[in-house]
Amino acid sequence: MVINWNAIGLAVALAFYGGMGIWWMRRPIAAAFRQFRSLPRFVQAVLGVMAVVATVEAQKRGAGNGEQGTAVAKAMAVKMVNGDGRPGARTLVGEVRRIDGPLELRGTRLLSGGIVPGPGATVTMEEIEQGYRLVSETNEPGYSFAMPTNALHVGNLHLHGARTDFGVRSIDLGTVDGVDTGWAFPYGADDSTYSSFWWFMDGRLQDRLRASACAISAGIGDALAMQGESRVWMWAEDGTRTITWERFFAGGDTNVPVNAQISLKDTGTFVVRSNDNVRVYRRIDENDWDGDGLDNLIDDSPFVAGEDCHGTGAGWLNANCGAILSASTDQYWNVQIEWNQSANENAYYWLYFTALRDGTRVTVECDGSSDLGDLVIIADEGQSCEVPLLMGPSYHVMASWPIADISSSDYGAVLDFGGTRGGMLRSGSGTDPSSDFTVERPVEIELADDGTGGSLVTSPDVGAVIGAVTGDCCCVWFGGTYYSWECCGCSCEGYGQTWDVVATWEGYSRLFSWTAQCPCQRAHEEDPEYWVGLSATSVVVTNGTLGSVSASFNPPESASGATATLRLEQNGDGRVALYRNENGSGSVSLPMTLSAGEEISFWFGGTEVSDSVEDVVFCLDVNDGSESYTCESPVTVANVKEMWMSCNKAEAGPNPPPFGGNVEWPFSETNSPAADRHLLVPYWNAVETNSMAVADFTVNMGLTMEPAGVSTSSLDFEWEMVEARPQMSGSFSSSGGVQASFVNPKRGGVYRFRARCCGGPWTTGNVVLPLSGASVDGRLAGDIALVDGFIANVHAKYPSRRKYSAKNGFDWFYARGRGDYIGRADNAASPTVWVHNQVNDSNGLGPCCTLAGYPIRNAKLSNFLIAYASQKLGVSADDMETAREWLRTPDDPSAAISWSAGVSATGTEATLSDIVGNMAHDAFLSHEPKASKLWPNLPALDNAFEGMPAIYTHQPNVYFYSPSFLFRTPL
Repeated sequence: MVINWNAIGLAVALAFYGGMGIWWMRRPIAAAFRQFRSLPRFVQAVLGVMAVVATVEAQKRGAGNGEQGTAVAKAMAVKMVNGDGRPGARTLVGEVRRIDGPLELRGTRLLSGGIVPGPGATVTMEEIEQGYRLVSETNEPGYSFAMPTNALHVGNLHLHGARTDFGVRSIDLGTVDGVDTGWAFPYGADDSTYSSFWWFMDGRLQDRLRASACAISAGIGDALAMQGESRVWMWAEDGTRTITWERFFAGGDTNVPVNAQISLKDTGTFVVRSNDNVRVYRRIDENDWDGDGLDNLIDDSPFVAGEDCHGTGAGWLNANCGAILSASTDQYWNVQIEWNQSANENAYYWLYFTALRDGTRVTVECDGSSDLGDLVIIADEGQSCEVPLLMGPSYHVMASWPIADISSSDYGAVLDFGGTRGGMLRSGSGTDPSSDFTVERPVEIELADDGTGGSLVTSPDVGAVIGAVTGDCCCVWFGGTYYSWECCGCSCEGYGQTWDVVATWEGYSRLFSWTAQCPCQRAHEEDPEYWVGLSATSVVVTNGTLGSVSASFNPPESASGATATLRLEQNGDGRVALYRNENGSGSVSLPMTLSAGEEISFWFGGTEVSDSVEDVVFCLDVNDGSESYTCESPVTVANVKEMWMSCNKAEAGPNPPPFGGNVEWPFSETNSPAADRHLLVPYWNAVETNSMAVADFTVNMGLTMEPAGVSTSSLDFEWEMVEARPQMSGSFSSSGGVQASFVNPKRGGVYRFRARCCGGPWTTGNVVLPLSGASVDGRLAGDIALVDGFIANVHAKYPSRRKYSAKNGFDWFYARGRGDYIGRADNAASPTVWVHNQVNDSNGLGPCCTLAGYPIRNAKLSNFLIAYASQKLGVSADDMETAREWLRTPDDPSAAISWSAGVSATGTEATLSDIVGNMAHDAFLSHEPKASKLWPNLPALDNAFEGMPAIYTHQPNVYFYSPSFLFRTPL
């Protein structure tokens, strides 16, 4: 009897390790059992039933994680199988054969003795998620598992089997003899690739140690080594890596040795052999789950393979091209095409190519819309594909793997491989495999014309019709391939016209241009007026930006002998200068001869003002031998003559507008009496005397151009405010035209503006709202205090008879102007305008100042102060009146007002500031001519002379002097 030592060793090992496991697990098992026994009887019974049910359900197909699938995949599967909401689904013209029955039924036959094609594959969600499907299972007796001499020995198997994972090891399949070959295997459903795998003694390959999904397995189960004979080896060849488990026992059978092998191809296909059994697995295409050649988005049943649709089989043609044809197969499986009644068979040609790898996905994208649309082909290795294309559009072809034998059924089709073989290649010339190229069969299109109509013609004839016609001036009617037209109102220009025509065929549209000639355009060929074009800037400004002139000469072919000459006519020399460049450089000489088809342009500028409008003319003379014609473009050389200003509140001033053109007119407040030019707006004209508020008013201004009558519509005007002294008031606006406005100023001052035309010299204008002298409120208050001191000295030194004497009063308040305010009150930041606030240079009298916000003459301050002093001194009213009659100049309302205010200032309960304010208000309303012109000047004077200067130091135009008696001590 032969002793099977392997079986005895296995039994001893199982007994030993089993006993050890029970010993270590005894306490947890005992504790769990005690806990179970502690539960109520009813609960124990329920748990027992649930355990049985769970055990039974776990044995059913689909109970594992792989069968459940992802929610997204299941939702898509339901939509596609049920036919509702399938993206990209099309109505099939021909029938697609399906396998009836639930999806779980497999359509592949497990055969022996060779590969026999089955009715088609059926794929499950579990296989989709795992990424592989079984495509065939056969017997292959006599296959040798012997290790080749160039194989790599991975290691030997020992005693223990797969249950303990003993001998688990990683194998690098991407390295041969230590050299990295770049080989990788697409693994699982997520398109990951691996070159290194973990192997297990039960024949499993996984991408990582103890991975739980997507295992590739030889399916041998428990394994037991044959002493000294069991080993694992790896062998490499192009595109394939093979792992072999050689000579071991499987499933406890120690009588028949077993060999197992897994061959991995870089395409994703792998073959599993176990002794005589051979199983072939193919990677599931993410775009074609069932492997029938139809993209999932257009596959009516993406889980069940119908008839073979790889390449362009009948099923593929019906699914993709049902709008134009119906396909079927004859008894020899040849595809038969029947074109739809609405389709034009001549409008299509075929693109041929061969796939070099299983699952090659080729997309054919049309550059526009058509009845055919974009196409997707999923082909297997060696599959010859025929794809219908519409003549006319350009197609972009992209393949997931290079394709070969690319050609076209039409010699006129052009294939462009982007320069890989010199650019454009015609069909039939032979090409290298390409994964990205374009193909187009151009269609020539034109309108056959007999003068009033015709038809649409294409080559080749693709059955095109006219979709739209857009013309220049003629009226066009069309229907189908025919059209007619006529000239509408003889409004056509030139010698012909171009129409934009849309030709439509098989759902595709092509825009093309077509040129025709109507009767009036034929007449233009005989009229030289239509052969030339001439345009020039109509107005140029002296010393401004340059104008331009353009001329063209385009005679018809029938007038090939015609000539054209460009010349310049001037009524006087030097009106314009000609330049080659816009910056005024380079010279041009006229006359100039133009050749047929020539166009010229140059620049010109004005150098002298024209005598009249349009007295410079560019002329283009045409002569064809029998008649002549002159085309003219007149030009005006213009100039800014002056700037004008107007306002309904203004009055004539000492140097009024207009302002001469191209001159920047200055304005100085101190120029007197020869004032700078300005527009005068007096305060009295602008103020509303009942409210003392400045009314709204506008100063309008504009440029006057010469010569008279020149159009300013095409000219560019610029306006700016130059300055506003002492502050801005109101607003300035201009729309870029010949006029501008200064609106609603409320404060006096000097406002300056400037303008120019077309970049020429500036012209400046001045608006003056003349300011009075600066405010003397503070000065007057101080002088009143000095008066009080002076009178106190008089009372202390003089008896009554002497202090009231006429001689003393004359000496104190009148002689040598000792009682007068003299000089111009001023402020450096807010200066008064001298010409409107003039001072008598001999005695310093005459100017005005500002008091309590009102313009008032200096003399009224003197009146007030003398009256105040006399009243304080105690002079009787009769004596004061007598003195006024003998010494005063003829009285006026403002003088009486100021004298009365001084008298009342010592004998009323009103405050001194109120009396002074009322005096200034009433004096202004008396309309004293000089003061009423001036605007209030609110800043305090800063040119007051302190003390009593010697006579020879008087500068009344520069300083403001208080009455000199204030600084004298009465003798």
